[in-house]
Amino acid sequence: MALFHSSGAFAAVRRHFNDPQIFDSVRLPATSKEGHVWLSLTEADEVLHGPTADEDMAASIWREVIREAKDEADPHGPWRLVLIRLALPRLTGTVYRICARLRASRPDIESEMVIALLETLRSLDPSCRDAPATLLKAARGEAWRFARSAQQVIPVGHIEAIAKDHDHPGADQHSEPEDYERQEAELEVTPTAGPDGLRSTLRFRLSTAQLEGERLGELAGRLELHEVVRKARRTRRKRRTGTTSAHPRRRRR
Repeated sequence: MALFHSSGAFAAVRRHFNDPQIFDSVRLPATSKEGHVWLSLTEADEVLHGPTADEDMAASIWREVIREAKDEADPHGPWRLVLIRLALPRLTGTVYRICARLRASRPDIESEMVIALLETLRSLDPSCRDAPATLLKAARGEAWRFARSAQQVIPVGHIEAIAKDHDHPGADQHSEPEDYERQEAELEVTPTAGPDGLRSTLRFRLSTAQLEGERLGELAGRLELHEVVRKARRTRRKRRTGTTSAHPRRRRR
């Protein structure tokens, strides 16, 4: 739904129904003791989420709205938005808990909930009394899974920030943090048998920082970031805030 692109999903739905013309035009079917009735959104909210909720009438509202939303052929039709609007009071608390505990992005969590709700709707039986609970459970579960998986992703700024890092192979100097584990690696090239090739074995020693620089340099090449690295080398160096000491590698005994 294009409605959700510019802001959080829940806020977009609320703004949509804040339009008096849209809000007043919505009538929801329900079954009461007096028979079949049509309710406004305000009346439906009172039945579904009010302190004196009528369980039978609430079940009939959910059943009819879920049926209308599932059978709706028009992608711009009102019923799926109505379904999301009625579910918001049951989902908002979960959004707050997820964002507070896992520091997740609220717009992302809300979007995941809406997507999960609509995907579950496709295979849902509207006549099932547990249909509303199934929708809400799917939305909440997917939001928690998304938030936990997002914890494994470390966000970074603009890609040029990588090249401007002084520890990047494109920078003028490499500096190591104080707790950096100082290690060295050896590369040995053995000559082949016969008169051609090397006359003797060659050994190269590289520090961990150099090895890491080579890896990042190769990655920059694969991503075609040579120009970014070149520009980063020309940027003015920041004000020095400290120094780093380098010590010769100890010889093995």
